[in-house]
Amino acid sequence: MVLDGLVSGQADDIVARMRAGAPYKFLGKNPDGATKFAADGYFVIGGIESSEMANDPDSGHVFVVVPGGPSSAGITTPWKDSKDKAILSRGGAPYCYNGSSNPKIPTDVRTQVDIIFSRADERSVVYGAVADPRRAGSDKVTASSGSVLSHVLALLNGLI
Repeated sequence: MVLDGLVSGQADDIVARMRAGAPYKFLGKNPDGATKFAADGYFVIGGIESSEMANDPDSGHVFVVVPGGPSSAGITTPWKDSKDKAILSRGGAPYCYNGSSNPKIPTDVRTQVDIIFSRADERSVVYGAVADPRRAGSDKVTASSGSVLSHVLALLNGLI
């Protein structure tokens, strides 16, 4: 199964497809549900449309939820704030991998949804799940070479 059609385009496009339903199971603003679906072997995407972003309304954002959450509070992360201080997690959020066009943001490190977004933006994040065909013994999940998704899938293939 090629996931490019499900996760191609801009973040706003991907979130709109999640909201539309099939083949996504739209989970809404349900981080606990996203964590459970990821643990149950689903391919889970989370995201927020640009129109809902309080801090950066010029672009939306999507990420892939992975098993292991919810996250703990007070964990030092590899990210720094504007004063070069390490950012601490708020906790209670799914773990994830995300891409970025900003070279200062690591994309090969598992992170937490509460680190990616401000508290206000985190409340607007929605989730969608797709049955992962790698679990069902069907076709391998693939993505276009060089895409953010191909990078995330390479990481996930090493984890799962």
